[in-house]
Amino acid sequence: KVWKIRKIRKSLSTQSWSGSFCIIHVYIYRTQILQILIQVSSNL
Repeated sequence: KVWKIRKIRKSLSTQSWSGSFCIIHVYIYRTQILQILIQVSSNL
């Protein structure tokens, strides 16, 4: 039983880590898009 609980805890921690990683990735991607939009608008 204890081993099962540990396994569940491990999967939960990895899930939360991947979720936070996705948020960081989206944030970086959004900033890149904003930079590209600023460059395009300045070129226009």
